[in-house]
Order: sequence, then structure tokens, then C-alpha cells
Amino acid sequence: MRFHSYIGSTGYEMLHTVGPTDWEIFVELDGSPRAHNWTPIRVRRVRPSLRERSRPADSPYYGTECLIFRRSAVDALGDMLDAHGELLPLEDEGGVELFAYNPRALDALDQVLSKGPRDKNGRLEAATRPVFIPSVVEGV
Repeated sequence: MRFHSYIGSTGYEMLHTVGPTDWEIFVELDGSPRAHNWTPIRVRRVRPSLRERSRPADSPYYGTECLIFRRSAVDALGDMLDAHGELLPLEDEGGVELFAYNPRALDALDQVLSKGPRDKNGRLEAATRPVFIPSVVEGV
């Protein structure tokens, strides 16, 4: 389960992958190290709609699969990002330095105390009210 939350804002650029199946790579980012064999994915920055003008974003919206950061965000947050995951370079058609963030995954969800729909075996399918194990998230 993913627990980062992204609140989009109208008027800012978004991101699309250039290759028709390249989006699948973002879905596969699960916290396991990827930098050692990472090949930058080609992306393009786009406007949210044809009617809207867009402004550059420090974190262009891609979707819920992955957080994307522009060099300015990496410069400001780099130490924190590096401490909790890895930054993977992307190849932007416009030449802007962009990075996909692959956060380190923690097995920190308390499956019993968290609330949300469960499957027929009682396993949590989606946490609508997550409860985290304090000893795992302490200091993170």
C-alpha cells in the first residue's frame, strides 16, 4: 500500500511519459534500490488542459504512482530525500532536470488497528485510517 499523498493544483504543469508503456516503470517503484541499473525514462511536461496556461512546478504532477521533483526541489530537500529513498533521473524533452523519487518502503502499517475495507480473509485492502507501528516509524 502507498501512503504518500499528493494534492494537485490547477495551473501547474503535469508530466507524461513519452513511451507508451513507460508509465509501468513508475508503478513498479516499490522502495527497493533501482539506481544501480536505472535508465532514465523520457518524459514531457504538459499543460493540465488546452484552455489553461501552466506554470513550472517544483514537483510536476504525474499521478499517484510516483513523486517527481525538479532540480530546485532536490536542491532544497535533497538531504531529506536521500535519507529516505533515492532520486532517479528522468530525460525531459525540454531539457529540464527532473527526478522520480523512489522512497524506501517500511513495513510499518499496523494491519490490526488500521481501518478500511478488508478481503474475505480479513486482510486490509486499503487503509482509510492507517495506524503505524511506532517503533518502525520512530525517527523517520
